[in-house]
Amino acid sequence: MTDTASAPTTAPAAPADAAPTTINTYEYNVVMPCGGCSGAVERALKKADGVIKVVISLEHQSVKVTTTLSKEAIFEIIEKTGKVVKYAPAQSEETKEETEKASA
Repeated sequence: MTDTASAPTTAPAAPADAAPTTINTYEYNVVMPCGGCSGAVERALKKADGVIKVVISLEHQSVKVTTTLSKEAIFEIIEKTGKVVKYAPAQSEETKEETEKASA
């Protein structure tokens, strides 16, 4: 009887000149009047390849997404749920530090 065990498979190596994957966090203002609306946005984002983390605040009507996708791609995913979406204003580093201190 011959041994038919196959050799272990490995994922192909990335090309040497391939750029590393960049992970970014983007924030959007999204009109979500109820939990069902935020649930629809969350489900759409979580099923997208490249989305790592989704944080939704109904109180602030905001969605924060950590992803390898572009800011525009995430905008389009949210927009396809039928919700009104806008890019959140960018915070300066100084403002971010003040916000973090205030919430601590």
